[in-house]
Amino acid sequence: MESNKHLIIYAVIAIICFIEAKIFSSFPIGIFFFYAPLLAIVDREKQTFASISILISGLLIISLFQGIVGFTNLEDAIFLFIFNTILLVSFRIIRRSMKFSIALLSFILFGASIDFLILYLDRINNTLVLAYVFSNSTSWIQWFGYSGVLGGTVWILIVNLFFFLVFFYGMPLQKRLWRWRTMIMVVITIALPIAISNLMLLQLPFGPELLSQNTVTDWSFLLATENPDNEVTSMMSKYGEYMGRTAVWLSLLIVLSAFVKFKTKV
Repeated sequence: MESNKHLIIYAVIAIICFIEAKIFSSFPIGIFFFYAPLLAIVDREKQTFASISILISGLLIISLFQGIVGFTNLEDAIFLFIFNTILLVSFRIIRRSMKFSIALLSFILFGASIDFLILYLDRINNTLVLAYVFSNSTSWIQWFGYSGVLGGTVWILIVNLFFFLVFFYGMPLQKRLWRWRTMIMVVITIALPIAISNLMLLQLPFGPELLSQNTVTDWSFLLATENPDNEVTSMMSKYGEYMGRTAVWLSLLIVLSAFVKFKTKV
């Protein structure tokens, strides 16, 4: 079992990764890592007051950084804290009541469901969507037209899960080969969408020039609610709608299954 010192290191790693993704927005690689150490804290067999305090402190620092530094307002920072807490706590609950594979799937589905609700609730700033971190990474997100903005959210969550399994999940030493295979999957999962996006960008008029200049993409271009007449944003909204609604229904199914299983044990 990890000591509190290790848990503090995990929280610091998560904070650093999040800050990197927000500050270096043209290369937000840290967004693929920051959930992994937080999952390691949540996944402890026995939670103590210290471990819970470390987790909450890490999430508060992440949220306040986003609010105070100016990436969003303080109210949205509070929403961010609530959403991340719900996501991690729900993973913990499902992890303890159902199969580990179901818990991993629920982490992706709950994350996509939360972002779907953010996009369709006017009161909440849509910049809180995980995929917003790619708004300055033109060459990474051309495929959003075929997956919706939520495709970026799912991409981030999947890679974070891979990193959690490789670096933080307790596996026996004899399964070192499994870790290497998972690490290869991490590299492929990050690199393949970026490579596809660059190829798509090169096919566009003036694509090579845009690629070389790393032209900033206005986030409103990614939202059909802001630009409803644009063919690409309309397509993104349609696919995002399918993905979001599916994630919500599957999440509800998992929650109901966990509740039934808990009740049958009592």
